[in-house]
Amino acid sequence: MDHSLRVRRGRSFEGVADDYARARPGYPDRAVDSLLPAQRARVLELGAGTGKLTETLAARGHAVIATDPSGAMLRQLRAVLDVPAIEAGAERLPFRSESFDRVIAGQAFHWFDAERALPQIARVLRDGGELGLVWNTRDESIPWVRELTDLIGSEGSDFRWLYDGPLPSSELFGPLEREDFGMWQVLDLETLLALVRSRSYVATLADADRDALLDRVRELHVRHARGSDGLRLRYVTSCFRAPVNRAALPPEEPDEGDVVFRFR
Repeated sequence: MDHSLRVRRGRSFEGVADDYARARPGYPDRAVDSLLPAQRARVLELGAGTGKLTETLAARGHAVIATDPSGAMLRQLRAVLDVPAIEAGAERLPFRSESFDRVIAGQAFHWFDAERALPQIARVLRDGGELGLVWNTRDESIPWVRELTDLIGSEGSDFRWLYDGPLPSSELFGPLEREDFGMWQVLDLETLLALVRSRSYVATLADADRDALLDRVRELHVRHARGSDGLRLRYVTSCFRAPVNRAALPPEEPDEGDVVFRFR
């Protein structure tokens, strides 16, 4: 995805924050545990959105700060969670160096300008810290899910773009480790429609094209839903971890920006 398209689609979440909060799934406990140390840690979440991952991180007793460049998404988060939530992008983090034990991004790293974000992430991590990334992707081995993919596109769950991208080639981080987990989401018609509307590709369609697509999603639901049970959507939750190598940071640290939060 080129830069201009990434920016345009990323901004589209401003208009679908309600749908995102309603329909996007959370993350399995085992998956979140795999990204965190056993002891209480200082955790920075990037691209926190409406707080799908934030809630699980905070529930484990960690000191969590959530960031997102979208004010509309953070308003949804603040309505349900009592954690510091700061409007900021991964490319310029307003925190002191070595502030966090973990930096975690759920469903978000592909939106970052990685060449700019990785030095910032490495800067705010302590020695021994790690970057954790997690994605939920639809299990397209299920027939009705394949039909949905034909309508709204695949999520690309092989992650070749991640393995071939700037993170594995960066001297700032060690080798990627991966673990996969599974979970199910039950969808009634309205939740399915909200799930589709929350996708950036759909949010950026012209109104007539989006309405036509949603009509086809309604038809899919009629064909496959089982009465009040609705549809069951299986996700594969893929978790990646990479240890920071602070020795690779330049002697003169990049501009830290305006520090807006300090731990006591």
